[in-house]
Amino acid sequence: MLLALYLQPRPRRALPEQLRRSRAPHEGRMPLRSFRVAAYNAEDLFDTVHDKGKNDWEFLPLGTPNRAAHHRLDWNQHRLALKHEQIADLVSYQGGPPDILALIEAENERAVAPLAKRLGHDFVITDSPDSRGLDQALLYKPSPWLELVKTAEHVVEGHGILGPTRNILE
Repeated sequence: MLLALYLQPRPRRALPEQLRRSRAPHEGRMPLRSFRVAAYNAEDLFDTVHDKGKNDWEFLPLGTPNRAAHHRLDWNQHRLALKHEQIADLVSYQGGPPDILALIEAENERAVAPLAKRLGHDFVITDSPDSRGLDQALLYKPSPWLELVKTAEHVVEGHGILGPTRNILE
């Protein structure tokens, strides 16, 4: 699957009276603004709930029914919150969070939503046929100068070596 996010500048608004009276070179034009985009491989950003039909057993709390004994990692809410904190700190290291963040290897909305909230972003996420349930997400900062027009998800035919794999995010 292919996920596309279409953004466009918001229509121009009338300038405030204070700017209209100035003789600044930008008069009548929208002020310039930098736009930051980043991508980060979250490397298995799973929630703590089993998704039916997905092989996400390794990333569940100890004691989860039907979880195999050989999965020794205790993936719990504390670890998930710590991972959210570390990702937020990393992507915000130089001047705050980016305007758009492509997040690779995220399980689902439950795994991404707390991170998006922490960063002050909205998000869209694919729904891949990946056997472990991993998807791609796009987090974006709500902005008065940019608006989300639409998102589109496209099926890309084909399978990975061991079966269906993650979607492509565009």
